Amino acid sequence: MTLAAQIIDQQVSGVVERHSDAFAGELRLGRDEHRWRAVAFLFLAARTAFHLADEEALDGIVGGGDDFGIDALYFEPPDDGELRITVVQGKYRQDLGGDSAFPERGVAGLIDAIGALFDPARPVRLNRRLNERIEEVRSFVKDGAIPRVTAVAANNGARWTAQAQQRIDNAAPAFGDQVEWRHLGGDEILWNGPSPGWATPTGRNVKIARCRPTSSRAPSSPRRCWRSGATARTRRGSGAANTSARCTGRSSRTI
Repeated sequence: MTLAAQIIDQQVSGVVERHSDAFAGELRLGRDEHRWRAVAFLFLAARTAFHLADEEALDGIVGGGDDFGIDALYFEPPDDGELRITVVQGKYRQDLGGDSAFPERGVAGLIDAIGALFDPARPVRLNRRLNERIEEVRSFVKDGAIPRVTAVAANNGARWTAQAQQRIDNAAPAFGDQVEWRHLGGDEILWNGPSPGWATPTGRNVKIARCRPTSSRAPSSPRRCWRSGATARTRRGSGAANTSARCTGRSSRTI
């Protein structure tokens, strides 16, 4: 049992205690204890890696039946014609050995979900929370935005297997330079934080890639974003002004 696995397990218990009302009400998780802990781990991973407040991390969680392999989805209205999206699948194991690889079927599910995300003609059965976000993403794409997707595989174990990597490589020709893959494990969550290149969500069910700020100013607090008809509007939260940023290496690669 790794130290990281033990600490994360304790933090997951804390998340369950602090957010029991949201888990039971807003997320409708029922009474399955393992499901609660799995969502708590997902919350912990998203909040840490993407520098989100508790409310924002919770708002992006969409898993829980009919989720099409997507447990959390963050995005923001387009910036310079690009729509930055992060899709997350989380796998939390009660076994705290810390050596279980992210499952190949999880990677396969993310690949299928990303393919369906931009195909409005493809019929998919989705839960209410995910359907609302997918429809909003598709509306931005219809308006001419170019999607850039970061697919995140988060678990309290090891990176995905060679077989899963082969699936990613096989999907690369279809995705082109629009999809980037990342693994988020226990050590990254606890010790390192987001590695260079990690994108930072910025608001309600929102995530936009800000890989390397081009300004030395501190990043702003998350912005809240919402949509009314075909017009996207934003309002800033408290804090310093947003820094502009550019992402490098936008390819269907793994990091």
